[in-house]
Amino acid sequence: MNFFLHRSTFFWYILITLTLTHLVLLIDRYIVKYEVNSGDILLGPLATEYRVLSNIVGHFITVSILFVLATLCVVIDLISLNYKVKLPSSCSTLMRDFGRILLITCIRLSDISCSLLLAFCAIHRVSPAALPVLFVAVLLFIPLPANIKRIACFLITYYVLAVTMFKLIFDAYEGFIDYPDFCDTHLIKWLYWIGLISDNTKPALAPVVCTCTLTARSSLQHIKKMYAVRYKKALPILPFPDVDCTNADRGTIYFIKFYANFIVYKFGYELYMIFVLLSAVVASNIISLLSVTILVICLLMDRWRIRRIFLIFVCYHLVVLVYSLLAYIGPVPGKCYYGKLYKLSRVNFISKSASFDSYFIDPSITVAIQLSVGDALWYLLKLFEVNQSRLRVEGDGASGGSNDGILLALHRNESLECNPAPHFFSAHVKVLDELKQCVCSYYHWVVLLLVLSDGIRLSSPVFLSAVLIILAFINLWRGADLYLSHPSVFIRKWRLITIYLLAAVFLRIAALVGDGLIGHFLLYDKANHSISYASFHVMLSYFSNSSEDNTTPYGELSTDSLLFDVLTFAALLLQLRLISSWHFQRTVIDTRADRIVCYRGVVLQTQLIYKAMTYHQQQDYRRLAKIKRTVGAMANLNLPFGEWFIESIRGWNENLLHAVDSATENIEEATFSSHSSTSEIKTGQDGGMKGSKKTQTPYITISALLSTCALWMARKTLSYRYIRFVINEEKRLLLEKLPKELTLASQNSLGKLEKCNLGNEICLVTSSRDIVKYMNEVHHRWLKLPLLWRLMDAIGTFWICNTALLCYLVIIVSHGQSACLLTFPLTMLVFFWGAITERKRRLLWTIAIFYVQ
Repeated sequence: MNFFLHRSTFFWYILITLTLTHLVLLIDRYIVKYEVNSGDILLGPLATEYRVLSNIVGHFITVSILFVLATLCVVIDLISLNYKVKLPSSCSTLMRDFGRILLITCIRLSDISCSLLLAFCAIHRVSPAALPVLFVAVLLFIPLPANIKRIACFLITYYVLAVTMFKLIFDAYEGFIDYPDFCDTHLIKWLYWIGLISDNTKPALAPVVCTCTLTARSSLQHIKKMYAVRYKKALPILPFPDVDCTNADRGTIYFIKFYANFIVYKFGYELYMIFVLLSAVVASNIISLLSVTILVICLLMDRWRIRRIFLIFVCYHLVVLVYSLLAYIGPVPGKCYYGKLYKLSRVNFISKSASFDSYFIDPSITVAIQLSVGDALWYLLKLFEVNQSRLRVEGDGASGGSNDGILLALHRNESLECNPAPHFFSAHVKVLDELKQCVCSYYHWVVLLLVLSDGIRLSSPVFLSAVLIILAFINLWRGADLYLSHPSVFIRKWRLITIYLLAAVFLRIAALVGDGLIGHFLLYDKANHSISYASFHVMLSYFSNSSEDNTTPYGELSTDSLLFDVLTFAALLLQLRLISSWHFQRTVIDTRADRIVCYRGVVLQTQLIYKAMTYHQQQDYRRLAKIKRTVGAMANLNLPFGEWFIESIRGWNENLLHAVDSATENIEEATFSSHSSTSEIKTGQDGGMKGSKKTQTPYITISALLSTCALWMARKTLSYRYIRFVINEEKRLLLEKLPKELTLASQNSLGKLEKCNLGNEICLVTSSRDIVKYMNEVHHRWLKLPLLWRLMDAIGTFWICNTALLCYLVIIVSHGQSACLLTFPLTMLVFFWGAITERKRRLLWTIAIFYVQ
């Protein structure tokens, strides 16, 4: 018995048996296909169930899953215990270590896998016979002694096998019960209510998979015991991932631990809330209203305070789960829940033959979907409860990978031990760090666009959708200035949008349920209450899609439009979660530094204009000096006017003017030498022979053409790249000098931010020589890039410098497509303001953005 329970060889016996059965069924289906009557002789009524292709596919999937489990257990058995395998010492050690890691991982996931599959087996057919299976599924997830779990798994394995064998026997010989006096009809109803028989076409699929998983768990426990016996030590337990952003780059294992911790441990609570809203929207009943109310309560409270009342939510979902099970099991045969007071009535609520219980449990949704959502909620709740208990042990300052202690210290008016700002521009920044920084910087635009789209869709009433559009419009208008407010104010704004979205969903579900309830209670006397019911049903039009026919009965209305609200709610939850992360804190600091240096671009542009004006003024001074020297030379000749006029016509001062012009050209070439390429300078130094050969080339190569185009665009955008380079360098110096109060975004940080000015140590450009120096540096850095990167950088920078043309083009195309008076003012704004004025004013874009929104 121990051999068949604990060794992985047992899987191979089951695999061979099921494979032979599968082949026999295929042969039987082949015989039936050619109308040979020997099919019923071969397997009798059992083969009839598998003459459908879907049943063959289901049986094949079962065999494949069993094959994978058998192979996995045998591999673990071989490479962890080195059983009957002779390998070199190095290979044996490597395989043993790999098997140990694989064994630990499988053991840690065995209880969760068995629990989920037992729950799936229970909801496969909800009945009193499935309640013990669901009870054991909950026991496996709760931390209990290993002996209790072992006994529970042993008993439930044989319980599932016994129930499954009874179902298969009944399904195989179902044809014999049709004979008179062979089986009582009332007994069949009781067996169906208990769950010993089923009308499912694949009654053995879920129990077989569940039994195989339980046997695999037993085999893994035996391998773990053999590991301790062979190596004289217990199997080590992998600790909870204790990595954060400081040590996540030490290796691949740390990297995987960090992000597994970050996704599961940090977003478990958000997944729980999304599942709650999804189940509420799919069901759309009175219990859904209670779930939405609980979500609003959770959002009104701080995240780190939820764990104090988390037991209330666990009890609520347990009550809902028990009520769902009782509702789906239904009354015993021949009885009713409601007696004479609440008789079963034919109401148009979701289903035309639904009862009063439909307002609590949706009968149109299958049992598997309804209870799988509830079971997933239960497991997420337990996972979140375990994580919160771990937080209580480790303390509130546990980082866990995203440095949530920053937000907690902010709420407690404490300061951090170190300033994270100097590490923002570290040379060891990973690609994923840059990606998360990009998400934290620009993700709020995506959320606001989703909120705006949810309002524009008009899935909610007009007055509710208008408020969503207004909230999205206000926050879109502020843009990145949202990050300059206090974190509590910032969280309050996003929380307001989320709560309002939940309130709109609550009102829509309440309207749907209210319409059904009023129709249910007034259906008994249509003559006296038909007018009031019709008036309430007309009011439902304010809570439904405007494109639907609101005169149809409630049973034909769809709740699919609420799914987009769930997507928007998930995006808002992620935004609220990102606020308490380290990367969002970096975004806040970076935005504050941008606000300090935001006017430096205007100053640098003014300096460039002043330098150009100074250059032209110096050119005018040179021309004036040349004229004065020419006039002086003419005056020294002492010629009469006529002779002087004749000599000037003959060109006697041609040499003097040519010398002056050549000197001016030499000065201009010396000034523009900083903008020329390094290749051109080296070519001039190599000699005239090499240069003459290049100038005499009769054709142009593609690389030379691309290089010329990139150089032309780079010269056109040199001022922009120079300003961007100087601002980035000044911002880096500023972040290193910011005080801790600004990095923590305390209450007085905005006042200190306004007083923080740029001194001489941060301002890099103080003279015209600095302009030439940094321009040369920017141009030389660009020349060191490969040709393809130079071209892409030049095209991107040239496109950024001319975004106004793109906006003009979009406005013109929009007016060309619609061609109405509503878009005509934008076109006039482009032609008579944007195209005529040389300097584009900020008021132009303010008016355009406001008009479009």
